[in-house]
Amino acid sequence: MDGRPIDLVASADVPLYRQLAEALRYRISSGALPAGERLPTLREGAERWGINLHTVRKAYHALQDAGLVEVERPLGTFVSLRAMPHGAPGRDATIRRFLTDLRERFSVGETEAVELVREIALHDAPPPPVHVLECSRTLSRSLADQIRRRLGGDVRSHELDVLPNVDPGKVVATHFHMNEVRASLADRASDLVFVSIAPSRTSVARAAAYARRVGAHAVLLCERDPVLGLAVATDLGAILAEQGLGVEFDVPDLPGQLLLSRLPRPVLFSPGSWDALPERHRTDPRAFLLDYRIRDDDLERLRDEVTARRDE
Repeated sequence: MDGRPIDLVASADVPLYRQLAEALRYRISSGALPAGERLPTLREGAERWGINLHTVRKAYHALQDAGLVEVERPLGTFVSLRAMPHGAPGRDATIRRFLTDLRERFSVGETEAVELVREIALHDAPPPPVHVLECSRTLSRSLADQIRRRLGGDVRSHELDVLPNVDPGKVVATHFHMNEVRASLADRASDLVFVSIAPSRTSVARAAAYARRVGAHAVLLCERDPVLGLAVATDLGAILAEQGLGVEFDVPDLPGQLLLSRLPRPVLFSPGSWDALPERHRTDPRAFLLDYRIRDDDLERLRDEVTARRDE
């Protein structure tokens, strides 16, 4: 503990506990009281500063609320590591005191201390995030939400234009973009996970229910990629046929054009088309987002891979 006296003035307008707290705060922020330093006990402080125990306790509580000290019962009150002054001198002095404390209180040598700190740091470090890449902002967010619900943790959605600058962590993409992702992240093959997706029956069912309600005989699919659109239309056709409905397919320059018709038929917009759809058209009762779902077995495989990585 810094040996310089702390002068408290009983007649001042500022309460004694606050005078003491501010004096200690200043010494902590200046580095005079370094991180890890033990403060006097309540009784020692009362004798040193000529005040009662309750005043010392109140000052310590104020410092604790500010995150400057930590109470470690029954060892005492210590300057928090979070209060460490910036710069190498304060950092190095704190590390030396920490090693000395480990050696004197717990008989832990320097080599053992380094290994112990490394193990704790690795154990407590948050796992790297999972990155979901897609060409559509809407789809990448949807897939990320599905993975987050199954795996928990930090799952981030991105559009493909972030390639190749993706932060460390698992990278999830659909098989449709496999070649592009592999080429951009050739040095991270072990991070890549490719999943299969299929149209969500729930989103198709909503459009089908609307079609039956207004007497339409088909659902119109809007997909900006004509090749992909034909494949999706085939999948939708099988689902809608079960409900006695057909599917039609269109590739307009502007997705909103499909809602200018007076026909009451519902339009299923692919995620990419939905991204390009103006907000005013998204609220049209005929407009439905065609959502996609990751296969359950792919989600389980992804969970196994992420769990294995976290346990490494």
